Amino acid sequence: MGPGTVYGTLKRLEQSGHVRVTSGGKRKRRYALTPLGHQALWAESGRLVRLASLVVERGLTGGARR
Repeated sequence: MGPGTVYGTLKRLEQSGHVRVTSGGKRKRRYALTPLGHQALWAESGRLVRLASLVVERGLTGGARR
């Protein structure tokens, strides 16, 4: 993943209200999740857990089992 991808994604997340800049200037910034960002993170993690469960349940792991 290149810098353009990372910074472009951060910019879009900031514009959508999912993250905010907490400190720093133009060259060095720190970001934090907003309440909306936390909500989206939990929703996406739940979706991924459900998807992973379906993959295991249906035996689609390619034979790799733990």
